[in-house]
Amino acid sequence: PPMSIMEEESVVKSDTADLCERYIVITNISKKNNVKFLINAAAAYKFKAILVGWKNEEDLHVSPETPYIALETLDQLTQFLKERSIPLVGVEIIDGAQSVMEDPFTQSIAFMPGNEGTGLSKRQKLISDSFIYIPQYGVGTASLNVYVATTIILHRFNLWSNGNA
Repeated sequence: PPMSIMEEESVVKSDTADLCERYIVITNISKKNNVKFLINAAAAYKFKAILVGWKNEEDLHVSPETPYIALETLDQLTQFLKERSIPLVGVEIIDGAQSVMEDPFTQSIAFMPGNEGTGLSKRQKLISDSFIYIPQYGVGTASLNVYVATTIILHRFNLWSNGNA
């Protein structure tokens, strides 16, 4: 079940092993399975998932032991992150985006992947503090499944944060 912001704050403050706050923002994702996979990936990589604007959370059939935060709007998300001084990093191939291979990370961070077909919305781009992309080397369309792309970034982040990048 989703945690309230108060519950989230108590979890973050009680976690003495890791004082950093790390989130995956899940919004504007079309496929229910991708949402579920992203929530599980967040837990696997020691991130917390933030669902924004998801109306039927019970339809996701996420394990009760897998915590996530439910917010209604991007404005609430922006306020939540700003109160904690956490940068929002959009996952998008866009001018000015940094390669994940450059390790453009901070200890506390929130990653926001784009929609499976259309990428980040105009509003999502406006609220992002920076952007990150995964270099691709083939001649086809530069596109990866949202779950695959997100887990590549989370894996690279964990290598960096553990001093192995």
